[in-house]
Amino acid sequence: MISQRLPTPLVCALARPVGAALDWPLPYPVPRLALAAGGWALGARVRGRVEQTQVGGIPGERIGAADGKPTRTLLYLHGGGWVMGSPLHCRRLAVRLVDLLEADAFVPAYRLAPEHPYPAALDDALAAYRGLLATAEAGHQFVLAGESAGGNLALALALAIRDTGLPEPAAVAMICPALDITPQAHADRRIHGRRKTLPRTRSIERWAAAYAAATDPATPTISPLLADLRGLPPLIVQSAGDDPLLTDAERLQAAATTAGTPIIHRRHPGSPICSHPPTGPSTHSAPICRPCSAPTPRRPAPTLCAWNA
Repeated sequence: MISQRLPTPLVCALARPVGAALDWPLPYPVPRLALAAGGWALGARVRGRVEQTQVGGIPGERIGAADGKPTRTLLYLHGGGWVMGSPLHCRRLAVRLVDLLEADAFVPAYRLAPEHPYPAALDDALAAYRGLLATAEAGHQFVLAGESAGGNLALALALAIRDTGLPEPAAVAMICPALDITPQAHADRRIHGRRKTLPRTRSIERWAAAYAAATDPATPTISPLLADLRGLPPLIVQSAGDDPLLTDAERLQAAATTAGTPIIHRRHPGSPICSHPPTGPSTHSAPICRPCSAPTPRRPAPTLCAWNA
């Protein structure tokens, strides 16, 4: 995860070689190892707050709240194109979110494609959510979040929670999510693609094919942008102007608005994918968590509704 405190041109310059490396059709263990090594280095300072555990039978990392008394729990789903990534590579970001939300978090090590295609990752995320619910006290809030492929899983998980009648989360937050992996969406990205940073459109297509495998990619919990978005909790999405997945965020905003689902869309023009982690209060940014300004009949009690200014 590249810090937004760096100048955008420098972020882009650093991102391009990473994108080129991801574009190579290497065996998946190679980029998995590279992401893990980077996560290990970046997360070195926060290891004392991380516990290796299982929730709902799913292994992952539990990150404790800074004050030890959280009122909400973040279920964070890492990115990596459904084929790579782990709790380790997003540990630093997860800790930052925990502090800003005054929460604790669980980051599941969900199963990866192509060894475990759809619905393995979604099943693991749902099992983890059920596990968190089983141990939560009355009134405890939950937030679903994720970046890139993890944003896809966060929205797909919200759909599964709604459809199974489980208690809903307070909000679903997504950073540069990949929400439509149908052939038409891939074609649109090739036409409207921005500068070549990371990931390249052809990489997204390759990873998405490994994830969907024999299942129709238009399945709503594979391409949640094609789902009925009515009855979902408030949505928060960040997009990057220099990202092939920008159109997914723009389409999500339109679809959620049509469905009557509250949504906040924070745009970062000129930034590469996932290069702008949320920040805390400062002269340039707002807290990750703010009261909703317009409660709905379904939600008379305000919940989370802003991710970043």
